[in-house]
Amino acid sequence: MAEYKLEVVTGERAFAATFDRILITLLGSQGQSETTDLNNWGVNFMTETANWDVHHSNQFVSGECSLGEGGEKPTFSLPRKPVVLLEDNPMKAFEDEHPLLIEHSKNELASKKCFFRWTSINEKLPHHSDFTVSNVPADARMSISRFLESKKALYVGILEVMLKGMLTSEENWQSLEDIKRIFWTRKTQISDYVSEHWKEDDFYGAQFLNGVNPCSIKRCSELPSNFPVSEESVKPFLEDGSTLANEIKMGNIFLYDQKILSGIPGKLYHGEELQVPAPLCLLYVNPEKKLVPIAIQVHQEPSEENPIFLPSDSETDWLLAKIFVKNANMVTHQAISHLKNTHFLSEVWAMSLFRNISAIHPIHKLLIPHFR
Repeated sequence: MAEYKLEVVTGERAFAATFDRILITLLGSQGQSETTDLNNWGVNFMTETANWDVHHSNQFVSGECSLGEGGEKPTFSLPRKPVVLLEDNPMKAFEDEHPLLIEHSKNELASKKCFFRWTSINEKLPHHSDFTVSNVPADARMSISRFLESKKALYVGILEVMLKGMLTSEENWQSLEDIKRIFWTRKTQISDYVSEHWKEDDFYGAQFLNGVNPCSIKRCSELPSNFPVSEESVKPFLEDGSTLANEIKMGNIFLYDQKILSGIPGKLYHGEELQVPAPLCLLYVNPEKKLVPIAIQVHQEPSEENPIFLPSDSETDWLLAKIFVKNANMVTHQAISHLKNTHFLSEVWAMSLFRNISAIHPIHKLLIPHFR
């Protein structure tokens, strides 16, 4: 009889363990070993290496079978159950030679196509995934520690707003101080800085470069015909003696144009349709190398009801115009940069990976960390 020592561990993450019953059979070129039960009483393999001795007859393998080259220990992936343990060396489909491995790869992909399905609720929209977190393999789910962390944040947040009487309240805040009194436990160095500087034009401009949607502005080589900013109106905000045409030529003028939002209907609020701004904002890199807004038009088509706002307008008018721009920036960030470009597009690649490529394939090993 020959003996192999098997070491099993679930990983380094908190609470990494299993209550499942784990059985193992070693397969060789001339047969297979007896099945060995790897279970302990209670939780198995919790972040510590567990050892078992697996015995088999001498007829189990021949010289063709290698369990590690140069005396190194082979390592294996356990992607799902029931499963065949595959050595963690990347292997393409045509490199499988053992009939059992070929059959396993075939069954693995068939099984994954049953888990990861497509569906569509509207023929005008692309297909989307059709599964719930509870019915996909464990390796595609949130870890227990991450799941508990998210639930804790949710319930603590709900409890906080309940205790502060905000859960069903429709009262308006009158100032940032009101918000600070409610969310005093959420105070950070960054939140303090933002609350002190959020009205300042140079901080507003900096948010276009360091905020949630930093690729939304472009260097302006020519003003759009629907944004008739005059030389005279912005001259006070440019370097002394300079002109808008000259600053454009020098590459110091940038444009934020949200025409993609034009014509989108707003949701009803108390029976009235809300406006969806599709603003244009002109920004200037001043001699202090700070990016500042110098002109804002809230909607695409200029008119008397849709004027161009300037920093010289009243404080509240200029502030409200800037808020409209930031509101549009958040809408496009969430709908396009975040939801479409991040979730929807990457979901297609993730689904294709799960449905078509075996866990041992080198492409799977390269891509799977990015789809976590």
